[in-house]
Amino acid sequence: MADETREFLLGRLERRRADLRAATAGLTEGSAAALSVTPEWNALQQLRHILAWHEVTLRSFEEWGGPLEWMPQTEDEDERNAIFQAERAHLGLEETLARIEASYARIEELLGASDAELAEEGIAPWGERISRLRAISGILWHDGVHLREIVSARKL
Repeated sequence: MADETREFLLGRLERRRADLRAATAGLTEGSAAALSVTPEWNALQQLRHILAWHEVTLRSFEEWGGPLEWMPQTEDEDERNAIFQAERAHLGLEETLARIEASYARIEELLGASDAELAEEGIAPWGERISRLRAISGILWHDGVHLREIVSARKL
């Protein structure tokens, strides 16, 4: 796929970094918590959701090809996301953003891996058997969806 090349994903990564800055510019802890983004989540929770999926995806790369026994054992996506939210409820805006930025740096490092490493298949945290490159593509796509939601909520 065209969106699953190293070069394309490096560009998408830079766009996501810019999207993150645009979505959160001027937000404070209080304004992020008060900004309703979806019926379920405010902006801070949405950012924690992005972080959660970064963290589990990056952790899965450490055990790529192995069982993901540490993942919440539920088929229900909403239940899994609620678990991830509860695990990160203590994180404030500043720490959440710093951890997302750190995971972007880690993703950039991973994109420097060999073609063989990036093509190696394993089970992504969402249960799909895919290459590392496709998992990175998926997580960056996911970020874009949720960052656009935050930007849209701020315009209302």
